[in-house]
Amino acid sequence: MCAEVLMKRGADLEQTDFYGKTAMHVAAKYNTVESMLFLLHKRGNMLAKTFENAGKYTPLQYACTSSSHETALLLVEWGSDLYLENDVSYRVLL
Repeated sequence: MCAEVLMKRGADLEQTDFYGKTAMHVAAKYNTVESMLFLLHKRGNMLAKTFENAGKYTPLQYACTSSSHETALLLVEWGSDLYLENDVSYRVLL
C-alpha cells in the first residue's frame, strides 16, 4: 500500500496539500478502506480540517459528501465526531 511505503521512507502522513487535505481526507473521499484502516491504526488525525478556502471539512465529512460509506462507517466506529460543524454549517448529524 502506498501510504505504508511512504511512511517507511519518512513521509509525514499528516502533511497537507494546497487545500489542507491529509492522507486521511483522500482515503475518505475515495473510499479506500485499507488505507483508512492503516491511517487509523497509525493514529491519523480524524479531526483534521481542510483549509478555510476548502470549507474546513473533516475526513468524516469528506467521506459523507463523497458517498464513501465504508470509510465513513470506519471513522464513526473509531470515534470521529458526528456533531462537528464546518464553515458552511455542514455536519454529519443534524
